[in-house]
Amino acid sequence: MSTGYFDAHGFYHYGEDDAAAPGGEFSAMLNMAADAIPAGVASLVDQKVIELGADPNDGIVKALILDDTTPSETRTALEAVILDVVAANPLPAAVLAKSTSQSLAAATATAVSWNLNLADPAGLHYVGTPTRIVATAAGIYEISTQIYIAATTGYGSIYGRVNGSTKIRGSFDRRPAGSDAGLPLSATFAAVLDVDDYVEIIATSSVAASVVGGSDEQSAGLVVKYLGPS
Repeated sequence: MSTGYFDAHGFYHYGEDDAAAPGGEFSAMLNMAADAIPAGVASLVDQKVIELGADPNDGIVKALILDDTTPSETRTALEAVILDVVAANPLPAAVLAKSTSQSLAAATATAVSWNLNLADPAGLHYVGTPTRIVATAAGIYEISTQIYIAATTGYGSIYGRVNGSTKIRGSFDRRPAGSDAGLPLSATFAAVLDVDDYVEIIATSSVAASVVGGSDEQSAGLVVKYLGPS
């Protein structure tokens, strides 16, 4: 019987038999904790604590405490498990862009389409619904976008919108067009989302214009990343 134990905070403390022979019951415990990974994201903190996620049986986040007594082979095995789990459960994040320009009718709020997934390991964006960034985990997301409206008169604006109707606080930018420089707009904001909530970037121009796409510095881009639970 192992002398190791979980404390009230869900951390596993090694017993002498664990340190001497990290197999048997230790392996069974590790496998059980690894099965709980989909409920939480694995992380390695200062080479001391490996968090293994919430146990579906009791909801407690289980973790392993690693210290100088931890055998090197045990550490190597644990880190391999964590790397596999992280690869299978990537943090929600994406980098999106536009390869072509998008027309804007005068004074008409228009959701910006993104047709290039430069990075999207967790599947936040699907080109079949190109305006939407869809939350795959509940929590806080940071969204940053920059667009360039090809207009030399009037004004333009952008803001973030959730689920087709709710405007996101702090996401608004509005500027007059320059006679020789067009209209750059940018915004960085946070949104608290549930699973399957979606965010869109809404652009408006007071005159008929277009959101510039392509491969140069004026082309529209968007970055979204998951910050953590709300």
